[in-house]
Amino acid sequence: ANTYYENLRDAQLAEHDRLKKRYDRVALIRLGIFTGLIVLVVLAFNAGFFYGLPAFLVFVAIAYGLVQRHAAIKRSAELAAVRAKIADRELGALNHDFRVFDGGEELLDPLHPYALDLDIFGHHSLFQFINRTVTAPGKRLLADWLLSPRTEQDRALTQVRTKELAARPDWCVEFRTLGEELEDTLAQQVRLREWLARPAVVRHGADRLFLTVAPLLGLAFLITVFIVNPWFAALGFLVPNIILYRKYAEAIAREHAYTAAMGK
Repeated sequence: ANTYYENLRDAQLAEHDRLKKRYDRVALIRLGIFTGLIVLVVLAFNAGFFYGLPAFLVFVAIAYGLVQRHAAIKRSAELAAVRAKIADRELGALNHDFRVFDGGEELLDPLHPYALDLDIFGHHSLFQFINRTVTAPGKRLLADWLLSPRTEQDRALTQVRTKELAARPDWCVEFRTLGEELEDTLAQQVRLREWLARPAVVRHGADRLFLTVAPLLGLAFLITVFIVNPWFAALGFLVPNIILYRKYAEAIAREHAYTAAMGK
């Protein structure tokens, strides 16, 4: 295990450095391409609107692709750094240093018949020793397993699953990598379930239809505003959107306030 995590840490640190340098190079290349495309778009519009519009659309498509590519490199570098951090944590755990792992102190029930005596939760606890969860529900589930008697069938199934995961360390690291950025809590999970159970804000058939076509109407406005004369005639495409927003403005504010308070 030591060798596996040492190799993983070194490889991911090297990958992070490589991607960081690549990210910096692509940033310079993107800047040069953006500058050149802007010049071409300006020249195309000078030649005529129907030359400029296709050039502008091509510019938007290329710019979007470059930004997405640049962001993907950054994301890959961040994931490599997370994998290196996970490997470093596991190396610490192999040396009996579990301080970086959550001990689940808030899950301790003082009235539980054995949790306090057996140090199930807290610093240097069993929970801290085995806890590798990355979500609040997973953390809660692990605690429930430790606090509730298990049947012989459940124990056998857990052993089988543990052996399967032990044979796939790369999968386990990747799963933890993707969940590392999650900062959810049990309170957030409860709030989310309550929100999902709330009635829909837009329930009427016509309003739901307008809500579906609203993005298309907005896009139609952006296109026609450059074509029709006078340009403000294109504002007609925004009328359904404005009506829908005015009708549901209060409900939108209420739902926003409800979701903003999630986990508090």
